[in-house]
Amino acid sequence: MLKLKAIADEQILEKDGKYHRVKFPDLFVLSRDERFFYFAEVKGGSDRLQPRQTKSHEEIRKMHLKVEIIQVELV
Repeated sequence: MLKLKAIADEQILEKDGKYHRVKFPDLFVLSRDERFFYFAEVKGGSDRLQPRQTKSHEEIRKMHLKVEIIQVELV
């Protein structure tokens, strides 16, 4: 849990020249039996991952946790 907090507290320099906190995935998904979980980032239309999202996802994956990118089609 402390590692996840450290990720949330981290900041990254973005294109606008400002430091921004990294952004956690949109969802925490838990299986019905509560034995499995993962994080999910939802993207739709022209929405793309931002550098701070990519950074947090990389750090979460280094902890051997799963991060899924879910692309949805807007109708």
